Formats: sequence, structure tokens, C-alpha cells
Amino acid sequence: SSGINAEWPLRPGMVASLAEKLKNVFQWKNPFATGLLATLAIIASFLLYFIPIRYIILGWGINKFRKFGFDPNLIDNFEVEDFLSRVPSDPELEELKEPTRRMKQAQQRFG
Repeated sequence: SSGINAEWPLRPGMVASLAEKLKNVFQWKNPFATGLLATLAIIASFLLYFIPIRYIILGWGINKFRKFGFDPNLIDNFEVEDFLSRVPSDPELEELKEPTRRMKQAQQRFG
């Protein structure tokens, strides 16, 4: 129980970071990630149009249980969280912009 209480103060920051990352995906701050998400959404819409949802869920479930049947010690990952971990949040975007600002300032001084 002490682990849960120790984690609790970190949760609002994690939620805010997740919201910023989602915002940055939909505002094309990371064009590769947004393009990948758009492509996957288009493919998913075609799959859902031609293949009944029952068969898609059945295939997903068989795949999940097949993985654990072959390797019981497998650590499964959450693909959405893995995708969002690669998208920068607002403070990370500012840190990435900072070297560019410094270079522009240096060019104005010496150029």
C-alpha cells in the first residue's frame, strides 16, 4: 500500500503530460507520429468496413493468448502508451527549440 501512496503525487503530472502529448499529436507538432496515426486510422477504417468487428476482436484475442502460450514470461506492452511516450510534451518541445533560439541570437550578434 505504501507504493500506491508514494506514486500518487506523480499522477497529476503524468495526466497533464499525456494531455499535452495528445494535443501535440493532433496539432502536427511531430509530423511523423501524426502521419503514422492518420495512416493507421485509415487502414483501421477500411478493415472495419470490410471485416466484421467480431472477427477482428477474435483475431486480436487469439494473438494475445498465443503470445503468452509460447512465452509465459513475456512482458506485454501497451502500444498506445508506447506511441505517446515518443511524442514530446510542451516542456520537451521548448527544450528542443532552445538551441535553435540560441543559434539565431548568436548569428544576429556575429552576423
